[in-house]
Amino acid sequence: MRIRKHHFILGFILILALVLRLQAAQNLDPNPDEMAYVIAPLNIIEAGKISTLLQSPLFSYLTDLGYQLFGFTTLTTRLAPIIFGTFSVLLIYLISMQIFNNRKASLIGSFLFAISSYGISENIEPDGTAYFFLLFSIYFFIKFHQQNQNRHLWISSILLALGVLSKVLVALAIPAYILFYLVHNKSLRQKKGKITLPKKEVKAWLGAAVIFLILVSPVLIHNYLSYTEKGVTDFYFSSILGIGENILPDSFGGQDSWSLSTFFAVLKDKISMFGKGDFVLLVMGLAGFLFGLKKKTTHLLLLIFGFVGLYLAGKTGSNSHYLVFITLFAIVSGMGAITLVNKWGKKVSQLSIGLLLILALIISLVTLNHFLFQGKSAAVNLREFSSGIPENAIVVTDPLIYTGITAWTFAGTNFVNGQNFIKIMNALEKIPEKKLQVPVYYVECGRNSKCGWKPEDYARVFDFSESLGSYFRDNLAPVRKIEGNDVLKFTVYVGQMEIVPGVYDIISDMQWHFHYPIGWKSQESAFDYYAPSDTGEKLLLGFGKIITYLNLLLALVSIILLLHIVIKEK
Repeated sequence: MRIRKHHFILGFILILALVLRLQAAQNLDPNPDEMAYVIAPLNIIEAGKISTLLQSPLFSYLTDLGYQLFGFTTLTTRLAPIIFGTFSVLLIYLISMQIFNNRKASLIGSFLFAISSYGISENIEPDGTAYFFLLFSIYFFIKFHQQNQNRHLWISSILLALGVLSKVLVALAIPAYILFYLVHNKSLRQKKGKITLPKKEVKAWLGAAVIFLILVSPVLIHNYLSYTEKGVTDFYFSSILGIGENILPDSFGGQDSWSLSTFFAVLKDKISMFGKGDFVLLVMGLAGFLFGLKKKTTHLLLLIFGFVGLYLAGKTGSNSHYLVFITLFAIVSGMGAITLVNKWGKKVSQLSIGLLLILALIISLVTLNHFLFQGKSAAVNLREFSSGIPENAIVVTDPLIYTGITAWTFAGTNFVNGQNFIKIMNALEKIPEKKLQVPVYYVECGRNSKCGWKPEDYARVFDFSESLGSYFRDNLAPVRKIEGNDVLKFTVYVGQMEIVPGVYDIISDMQWHFHYPIGWKSQESAFDYYAPSDTGEKLLLGFGKIITYLNLLLALVSIILLLHIVIKEK
């Protein structure tokens, strides 16, 4: 094994990408979508769930693995996106080398992605993990196109399945793969107006399809069993495919029909966002696509760009989904930069490229200033405070605090939403056990904001919150004010209260977020819980669990494979 100069440069870029993503992840305020995605994984491996309402079972298992190793912290909720988002730097380098065979261009593209303000600030949901597997799948699909070896297609199919299991949006790349193959494959023959494939390639594609279906089978099995037993399915099967009962309200995002007006509004918004923080990457990426049109493999990226972009922009403006476009721009941005400098300066100027990269870094750091250098959000600070709460303490949260914030900040404690506090007090009187003195915390949200709620929801619980807060302010002592780099403010009150041990179980049963019990302590109450009774369904569920564990292993091994490829790359 020989370590070359470009390995050291790639190593530096990789470390830079990791440092920036770690720093941002420590400070970024969690959004409602992220809360749903990272709370459900807590103890999901032990619970044996093979999928959830929002799918993403592989992301859930990767996230829970982090919880089991390092505990539930701000960083571990974002550990999978941090790791896989960072290693995407290497994939951008490899794919760029495949397309352009220009090491300098490939290193530039990797650097621009490493410092991308959009890539850093939106790398906190499953998308960053999913797009790592998509990029890795693209790498092997291009190898299949170039070398026509079946194993490359099969590995690409494995990685694509892992991507879909992290975020189902990755499946939009499938029609791009097929169309690219039909247009650019030289082995396709036309006889009497019909297109035929060599038997070897038919077997390759059938094998890839079987591999893909086996690896995504846990999602299919989960929906089959929940539909058979309860008539319900997950978000994608119910709201998009129309199979099974949809338990989500119409207001839940992503359920509206595709709209041209939405498409143009989202397109305008995302171009503006890319342009503000990633101007250099955007311009160089556009130039790279333009100058790379003669390269057939660039067409694959454009097809993926088109299929994903057309669907997403007409449906949703959720920022994390559009991280895929930053990665695609980054692949071709290095060649775009070099080609532009060539046109202006007749030969590549080290100074010009260097100044361009410095400009990109400055713009990115200025854009990320709020996330990188102005401290943590109030919710993150509250999460860190909660880690020091005694195990036997009862935590009562202000009803005005958005339930997602409450669940994210106090997961792992005996917390109860203020609206359920009356039930706890009533239960105390009915349980004939010896009473204990334990610490009690009340966490109040400042009235300077809506505490994460919509105005109408905030107004609905305001009066009750005021009454409950008055009770605790009169009986507990204020010990801490928690603020951050955002508008939220919290005040923590502490005192003592008498309880009976049985109250802990009651509180545990009340801890739910987004249709699931936190920590899966009472999963039998979940809307999609099933308990197969016949042998066939039991075997099916067992097979799903085996494949889920296999997917987790493959995801971890993929990083080792990537490092091996980079080191051996000629």
